[in-house]
Amino acid sequence: MILLWLFALIEGADISQYAGFPTTPLLGWRNWNVFQGSITQDIMEAQMKAQASFKRPVYGLPEPASLRDVGYIHTGLDDAWQACGTGVQHSFHNKTGWPLVNLTRFPSIKSMVDLGHSLNLSVGFYDNNCICGEGSSHLSRDQVNLDVEGNVEFIVEMGFDALKADGCGPGKNMTKLVDLLQSSTTKQIFIENCHYDKVQPGQPLPKGAFPDDRGRIFPYWKNNITGGELVCPENSFRASGDIRNFWGSWFGNLQSLAPFIDAEHPISQPGCWAYADMLMVGVFANDYAPKAGPAASVTEWRSHFGAWAISSSPLVLSFDMTNTTTMEALWPFITNIEAIKVNQEWAGHPGRPIASEQPSAKIWSKPLLDGSAVFIVNDNARENLTFKLNLSSISSHLPEKCNVRDIWSHKDLDPISDGHFSIENLLPHDSRFLLFSPV
Repeated sequence: MILLWLFALIEGADISQYAGFPTTPLLGWRNWNVFQGSITQDIMEAQMKAQASFKRPVYGLPEPASLRDVGYIHTGLDDAWQACGTGVQHSFHNKTGWPLVNLTRFPSIKSMVDLGHSLNLSVGFYDNNCICGEGSSHLSRDQVNLDVEGNVEFIVEMGFDALKADGCGPGKNMTKLVDLLQSSTTKQIFIENCHYDKVQPGQPLPKGAFPDDRGRIFPYWKNNITGGELVCPENSFRASGDIRNFWGSWFGNLQSLAPFIDAEHPISQPGCWAYADMLMVGVFANDYAPKAGPAASVTEWRSHFGAWAISSSPLVLSFDMTNTTTMEALWPFITNIEAIKVNQEWAGHPGRPIASEQPSAKIWSKPLLDGSAVFIVNDNARENLTFKLNLSSISSHLPEKCNVRDIWSHKDLDPISDGHFSIENLLPHDSRFLLFSPV
């Protein structure tokens, strides 16, 4: 079953269409966490090549595969491509709204996008930027509108397949952005809303919409009827603040999904995925980003990855893929196609946290077409964790007799007959990733 799903993804996917119709959470890579403001075209192109060509054995596949081969089809450019301060009123757009590129860093963005396409990757753009501080340039409303239109024209002319729309610049009308993209190209552009649609002074809220404590509007139920029509012009949206490179930030970000994963009517669903930010898996301080933080253990990185997988959050890697030492350390779990399948499968809910009597046990469950996936993390940094997992707390659809599959080890475990599964001596910050299915 897993092989059929994977080969359908690899062999049958039209990259541009897959990027525009995200019935599954996006899988890919973005440069920010590891390269930050030091990104260049040369770095981007080297990462694309590694993403598509670095091949190693993958459990369940007959031949060595690349990250691209197991589903990571997207490559995203982030901030710092702009020629800051060279445009109108020290912005990075000229008077017609065309975005101005730092040609020293990016001599030909079009050729970069073309390279990505030649490697069968989708390529994403980034706008409404933060580094240049364009939000403080006091642009007129007419100029802001021209800038948004110029960004859309740039996306179409360069051939981008996706867009990360950040929230720092002055143009924040997501509906207008989507309308412009749809009227400018027949290609369906994948849109990640990174806090883009904020409430402006004097701007009325859409009916049924309520901003969070930072004034942001997320997707909302039309007319405030939960479970009715979902208003979601983007394809995924950031629910959290920016992720940082430490354990507390990772799992704090994951908690930000809570408002969007209602048990009966989740907002996070196919085509409108709530997103806890890029993965910090494999990220650590380097010459490009000296303040990126220390490396976590491989065990902690695996727990981080598994938590994103069980919650249907887009799996967007952000480490240096040309670093073969890091790549090989992460390879067994970032290419674990059983874990990826859990992330991608939809059976009515994106996954949710489960209450536990054990304070150190953090538990998530996600329904699958045949059973449930369960993810357990030992949140204690010093002590092992032992307890019994009660399946009735996971799902009312699971019987007492269940088959059990260990995703991390790719092994079928002994079936259970009493509705309980024992977690024994789970090491600090380690995790178990399990599949339960009726016997």
